[in-house]
Amino acid sequence: MDIRRGISFIAFGSLFTLVNLNLDFGFGPVSVTPDFIGWVFYYLAYSQLGSYTDRKPILKILPFVQILLTGANWLLGFTTGYETASSVLGVVSGFISAYYMYKLFEVLIVIARNYNSPRKGTLELLRVANAALYVVLASIGLLISLSDNPVPYAMIFTMIGVIGEVAAIWTSIILFGMRGDIRSI
Repeated sequence: MDIRRGISFIAFGSLFTLVNLNLDFGFGPVSVTPDFIGWVFYYLAYSQLGSYTDRKPILKILPFVQILLTGANWLLGFTTGYETASSVLGVVSGFISAYYMYKLFEVLIVIARNYNSPRKGTLELLRVANAALYVVLASIGLLISLSDNPVPYAMIFTMIGVIGEVAAIWTSIILFGMRGDIRSI
């Protein structure tokens, strides 16, 4: 068990799962910060958090499921003709992510409280904000995939996505700071 290392894994995981940097290689945008790498970090964090996660096996199972889903979706980004499958994977992954983030932040809040981290209040806000953003974006993604005219939904998705990116960067900064709080104690 190494709490600082676990927090580092979670912070790096958040960079990959929450911050989206895409490049277009001529066949559509491909993420250069693929979600599946972030889920590997979350998976690795589980064993580092010891007694904080012992009774929460879902925090180990869901990252494994997400590695498979987001990895498959990332690979689909290199192809054409599988947009519907990619949309479905994205929506399912989004709802799983919302649930996982909410549960993960519950653990992070307990750790912050136990180590007297001043970031506990911010983590409580981010627990709800990150989960809500995932639900909203996954729901809009579903509307995009089901709509005959997805343009209005895509515009809303993009606007909310910008808010999500700000929240993602803020989350990463808070997590790296929390790691520092634990070191200084």
